[in-house]
Amino acid sequence: MEDNKNQSIASDEIDLREVFKAIGQFFLNLWNGLVRLIIRFRRTTINHYKLITVITVISVLFGTGQYYRIKPYYKSTMLLQSAFLNHKLLENTIENLNQLTNTEEHKGLEEVLRVSPDVARNILRFEVEPFVTDEEIIEMEKLKMQLENAKVSQEITDPILAQLTLSNKRAFELSVYVYEPELIGDLDMLLFDYIKSNAYVSKQLTAHEDELKARLAKLRQEQPKLDSLKTFLLSHLKTLSSVRREGSDNVIIGEEQITDPLTVFQRDISLNDDILRIEKQLYLKADFELIDRFTPYYEPESASLKKMLWFHFELGIAIAYLLIAVMGINRWLSSMEKQTDL
Repeated sequence: MEDNKNQSIASDEIDLREVFKAIGQFFLNLWNGLVRLIIRFRRTTINHYKLITVITVISVLFGTGQYYRIKPYYKSTMLLQSAFLNHKLLENTIENLNQLTNTEEHKGLEEVLRVSPDVARNILRFEVEPFVTDEEIIEMEKLKMQLENAKVSQEITDPILAQLTLSNKRAFELSVYVYEPELIGDLDMLLFDYIKSNAYVSKQLTAHEDELKARLAKLRQEQPKLDSLKTFLLSHLKTLSSVRREGSDNVIIGEEQITDPLTVFQRDISLNDDILRIEKQLYLKADFELIDRFTPYYEPESASLKKMLWFHFELGIAIAYLLIAVMGINRWLSSMEKQTDL
């Protein structure tokens, strides 16, 4: 019995040693394969160094010529916020402007943006991206966690979150690419006015402003009435200050009973807050607002000469080794063809 147990243990030990031996052999084969690959790469480089050098030099020279042929351009961004804009509408507007930049002498762009010919020719293209604030990202993550905790299926939550993300994108980052940053000038305000002049946006802004003004006029009409009512209540409170009903804080006027006068004063404060809030909205015009203007940057957005040369250097080496690999495959296929003929 004990002999069988010892044989079983010995068998287990042998198996474990074999496992470690196999693992060691695997890593050894891997290392040997890596060494053979390095040796082959070195041999290939030495045997074809002329070809590699020629192709790399040609690629670098081509990159140098391309850099001096393509005029460097610069990028500047502005932030625009509106409750009446969506990404699709703004993207379509920017696309229309980009089509005008492709016309000869940029005449169309000069007319719609009302810019000088020099500024119009200076513009390469426009871009627009939704701008999401950190607060919006945090709120969306909170909502996502709540839905996950409620064990709502992903098939339901994904469309909801996608729609909410789209509806929350009311701020946009507009970028302009120009050849000469110093010519940007008031381009941001001109672009702002152009987007604002859109028929849909213009109607929405006008309707919203009219609604606020009507609401403000109504509140201002109500304010003198509340002032009169406060004066009336104060005078009667002084007269009836000695009159008190048990269990009631109401004021008695003749045979009639009115509610607690504090609600009148609270309503007056609330009405005044509403007036101030609407006046602030009309003054700030936050329903269509330019948050941040274009700032000229003098660091090229296009690739610098150093980046261009390095890219074409790597490209030349890659093309050279790819060509060598194709040549090697061709030789192998030729040898296989000869063996087959034999």
